Amino acid sequence: MLVGGLRHHEQTYNLRGAKAYLSLLIPLATLALIPVEDPSAYGLVPLTPDNSVREFIEKPGAEQTETDLINAGAYIIERRVLDGMAPAGTNISIEREVFPTLVGRGLYGYPADGYWLDIGTPERYLQGTFDILEGNVSTEIGRRLSEAGRALQDGAHVQGRVVAPALVGAGSTVAFGAIVGGRTVLGENVTIGAGAHVESSVLLDGASVGQRSTVRGSIVGTGAQIGDHCHVDDRVVLGEGVRVGSDNVLTAGARIFPGVKLPEGAIKF
Repeated sequence: MLVGGLRHHEQTYNLRGAKAYLSLLIPLATLALIPVEDPSAYGLVPLTPDNSVREFIEKPGAEQTETDLINAGAYIIERRVLDGMAPAGTNISIEREVFPTLVGRGLYGYPADGYWLDIGTPERYLQGTFDILEGNVSTEIGRRLSEAGRALQDGAHVQGRVVAPALVGAGSTVAFGAIVGGRTVLGENVTIGAGAHVESSVLLDGASVGQRSTVRGSIVGTGAQIGDHCHVDDRVVLGEGVRVGSDNVLTAGARIFPGVKLPEGAIKF
């Protein structure tokens, strides 16, 4: 019994040791990293020879740019890391509050290549959209656009014109005399009024543009409404549920916060 007990404990110890050893081999998290031309504009992620993350360097000076690798925003994370985070509903930054605590404990980087774009500004968000529409980056929606001649409008009601490249979501309506495109995305159930002209823009689900209005180079949020005879141009961003009355002119990167209502003729940029 004594020998059997010792063997049992020895086997248990060996099993625990093997699990502990395997846990050291399996990374807690792996970050996709991408090289950039100007690393000074980003936080850098230098690696050790085995590709573990050595440190994070925020907005480096010229003397700190030993690498051009930055966080690409795609991660593989072990469940136990997520289990150790703050409960759901807590406002935290995994990049600033979690990943730094994993340095030296199984945090690795994977230097990747290919298409990558920081879409943190309206200009870059639109550029990323244009790249997909024009087939500069390989995506499933890009494949479908290619098959449709770069103007995809399945399930939409189009009486006006859709000019490629453009994507018109299901349930959307393009009224008689209206022109959509090129380089435009309409989400689902978007309404473009008679004689309106929309180009180089993104209109999210449920947005609407009134008669004879123009939208160029702008982003229109979910459910936002643009009245008749409006002019929206040059990097304008309308938040969710914004109401723009008729005869308004918005341009030069204007930002209208969600839920704001602009009376008729309130702004003439």
